[in-house]
Amino acid sequence: MTWVRASIPQAPSQDDAAHALQTLRAPLCDFLFAEPYHRSAAIAMMLTVLCRHFIQGCIPLGSITAHTPGSGKSYLAQVIALIGTGRPCTFWPQPSNEEEERKRLLAIGLAGPPLVCIDNVMRPLGSGAFANVLTSMEYADRILGVSQHAHVRFHCLWLATGNNITYVGEVARRVAES
Repeated sequence: MTWVRASIPQAPSQDDAAHALQTLRAPLCDFLFAEPYHRSAAIAMMLTVLCRHFIQGCIPLGSITAHTPGSGKSYLAQVIALIGTGRPCTFWPQPSNEEEERKRLLAIGLAGPPLVCIDNVMRPLGSGAFANVLTSMEYADRILGVSQHAHVRFHCLWLATGNNITYVGEVARRVAES
């Protein structure tokens, strides 16, 4: 694939905006979105990864869901990651309990990736700790194995893929679904 560096006009026109949108839609042409707003959510996820460090507040979880296996959910996460970061997406399994989730959230926060994808969600997704991460820019917990706390700031886009994903508690209000 050949990358072309595009120049950004000082005062973009309506035609410039339409061309930019067409460019963002092109990698999504083979995905069968159930509704037009699902495609818009995928484009919003791409732009969010690119612009995340400029967004001071919280952002929603990007949910990539479908009714059937093999419909390209993980592939769409890969497309979003490649466009937004230039690197493939690292997939994380859904944690089995809240304690495991707390440990993992702190580890992810310390590492600071631009995108985190919870792949193949099989059970209702969410916990108090995960809801905190989605609504607060800062997270703190005890460091595993020592009597010390660490504070981390999240600047990542969270994605989740799965069939007919359901959410636990407050997480449901913090989702943009594609």
